[in-house]
Amino acid sequence: MGSSRDDSEILSFPSLLHTVFLPGPSKCEVERYSALRYQHTYIPSCDADGGYTPVQCQQGGQCWCVDCYAGECWCLDTSGKEVPGSRVQGERPRCPTDSGDSGT
Repeated sequence: MGSSRDDSEILSFPSLLHTVFLPGPSKCEVERYSALRYQHTYIPSCDADGGYTPVQCQQGGQCWCVDCYAGECWCLDTSGKEVPGSRVQGERPRCPTDSGDSGT
């Protein structure tokens, strides 16, 4: 009898470990939550894995692409072409139609 009780305790233990050690939200998810809560003009778009989607847009419609491998961002014109000289590394570009709000 004591043997079956021990087995059930052992079987429930791995599921407890799985629940306790789940990863937290990604950087994109944290930034999105904060932006929604404080009503920022830029709200990050996150993919199903918690990363940033390749195209990010402000609420006003200004969009830009993100190169996930190099961490580069750049502005697009209304036809979707890259605005020359707008490419930056590790930060949001200042696009010609921006109001100066960094979105963060």
